[in-house]
Amino acid sequence: MSGVVPVRQRRVAVVGGGSAGAFCARLLARRHSDWKIDLYDRIPESEALGFGVGLTGALLETIRTVDAAVHADIMSMSFQFSSASFRLPAGEVFLNAFHHGVAIDRGGLIRILRHRAEDAGVGMHIGVDADALALSSEYDVVVAADGVSSQTRERLGDELGATVSVGRGQFIWCGSDTELPGTTFMPVRTDDGVFVVHAYPYAEGKSTWVVETDDHALARAGLGADVYPRGESDEKSLAYLSHAFSDLLGGRPLLGNASRWAHFRTVRCQRWSHGNVVLLGDAVATAHPSLGSGTKLAMEGAIALSAAMEHSDGSPDAVAQELHSYEAGRRGAVDRLQWRAMQSKIWWESFPYRMDGSPERVAVSFMSRGGAVGLDDLRRTDPELVRGAAAAYADVVSDQVPPSVPDEWILGQAAVGNQSTRIVDDLAGLDEIATLTVDFDDAWGERATELIEQLRGSASHASGVVVVTGDAGRPALVHRLAFGERVRLELGLPVAIVLDRNLLADGIDALVAGRVDMLHPIAPATELERVLAQ
Repeated sequence: MSGVVPVRQRRVAVVGGGSAGAFCARLLARRHSDWKIDLYDRIPESEALGFGVGLTGALLETIRTVDAAVHADIMSMSFQFSSASFRLPAGEVFLNAFHHGVAIDRGGLIRILRHRAEDAGVGMHIGVDADALALSSEYDVVVAADGVSSQTRERLGDELGATVSVGRGQFIWCGSDTELPGTTFMPVRTDDGVFVVHAYPYAEGKSTWVVETDDHALARAGLGADVYPRGESDEKSLAYLSHAFSDLLGGRPLLGNASRWAHFRTVRCQRWSHGNVVLLGDAVATAHPSLGSGTKLAMEGAIALSAAMEHSDGSPDAVAQELHSYEAGRRGAVDRLQWRAMQSKIWWESFPYRMDGSPERVAVSFMSRGGAVGLDDLRRTDPELVRGAAAAYADVVSDQVPPSVPDEWILGQAAVGNQSTRIVDDLAGLDEIATLTVDFDDAWGERATELIEQLRGSASHASGVVVVTGDAGRPALVHRLAFGERVRLELGLPVAIVLDRNLLADGIDALVAGRVDMLHPIAPATELERVLAQ
């Protein structure tokens, strides 16, 4: 038939049988029964690392659409829950409708995906330590889904423009034979420092735990410096943490599965493929676990790559175009998710500064950390949380907060000095300590620390205000709101933020979350501000 491109049989090798690689192999084989698809992984299913992983509701719906059988398998062994809580020294607060997906044992998820891949006709080479670059001469396409420590990415680092940035904190992934009632965020202050857990149930009688701390706390505790053989856990650290979190564990020990301390690595690549080798999953992009989207990133990438390899004739030029199409279609979503994950990582690494605050305001700060969730969302899903946070913000009892917590009420609260509302019309009227321009993206990084040290000598001026300004646009505003929060937390100084009036909603969120004290909007006044001025 005229205009139809003949598609010849393809030979595709997938190196790495985790959630990205196994699902990609399954989808390709299911769509192209005449293709030769081979999956290589050096780790047997019985040695799968980790405990539970979360799958968002949006991801589950996408999986159901492209592969109903895999979706059914996942749902048959998944664990559903929705609530979360922050357990802080000042009290506990619950978040309703926090989680809209499920949790599942990571090993079980990999078993599902590998078995379904084999059912679809994928050649399984488990226990084989394959070399993706060596295979590139034997196959039309090689998918390198070989994880965050990808040897393929390391060897093609220059060609891919790969970078790996290391987080300030360290984390350890472990588990327990205790079924938590939902997601639990809890810090513990030991003699050595603060350890913070993010834990959630993933099966009946089981929970997964991610504990984070800083290098100084580990050094004081004598932990994290030992080297362990492959597959072994840091039992000394597990014992230490079992004691620290004994109340939450109900006296049971934490369990390990090759569990040891590590700095989280954020992987980025300027290019996702070279020749006929393409990276997938953690090999090409990672997201901090506090965002709960690592498996989402991997499996959505597998769906996108398999969809891009659909209609060409399989020639080298056509393969290159397919891989480019995969990257072009997927990069925007990955970049946005990585940006949100970076804000979450920065927030989480600085969590000890917030642990003695109002639980409700800390919870709102957490939910709004990446700009994806704001008060408008929380008013719908968790109105009592918003009301409690607003009461702590205004230093009143909850009964004095209007049920809907309108923006007018939030902005109408008295501020520092002679400011009768949280809107500052004229900065000249402030007792100003300093005006700082934030042109960096890490509120706890080196440049931010330099500014904090410059301000430290001014911290005694309790009536003064630090004005924080910067570029227009939402990402830049999110960065300076985070820096404003650091000024408040670390130095105890009030902060006024300069922002575009079109972004006033983000400023109102920041007031309740405790990031800033006052807002100085620029551009024409909004109807809300005109109401306040009457």
